[in-house]
Amino acid sequence: MCAAKMGANNPMFGVPRPEGAGSPSQPIEVVDMEKNETTIYNSMSEAARALNINKSRISTYFSNNQKKPYKGRYIFHRPYLSN
Repeated sequence: MCAAKMGANNPMFGVPRPEGAGSPSQPIEVVDMEKNETTIYNSMSEAARALNINKSRISTYFSNNQKKPYKGRYIFHRPYLSN
């Protein structure tokens, strides 16, 4: 069944994505405690690539409402939610 619906046989093949579909990326502020630098990335994925970590680590950091630095080095903030 999967192979039968691949490529041009897929009912959504060639259909453009609706405007505004999906969730917009959220900017992430990363504080590097070792270098004493703050960097703002356009998304969690971009920050994860730059820091060479898995995106789910950043997501878990926020969902667990962590306060300690990740790996003893990085602190993540969502700039628009910071107090």
